[in-house]
Amino acid sequence: MNLENSAITCTFDKQSPNADATITLTHSTLDAITLRQKTFPQVVNEGDVKIRGDGARLQRLLGMLEDFNPNPDVATPNPTRQAK
Repeated sequence: MNLENSAITCTFDKQSPNADATITLTHSTLDAITLRQKTFPQVVNEGDVKIRGDGARLQRLLGMLEDFNPNPDVATPNPTRQAK
């Protein structure tokens, strides 16, 4: 991943020689994090993620990401409108 101008881009099978940090994990571990079955700190403590380089920079990046609702309401009733 590369963070530049507030945009994260990803290039597979390529590593930057000047990366601040490098993380290594399996696809199933990434799935578990994405599906909120496990947290990132949990998989790091379990040894399922390897961090090489400046781990503080990685924590800083993760701290900038927004936590979002994976199941948002598509349509909600308007509470100000009265039923007729």
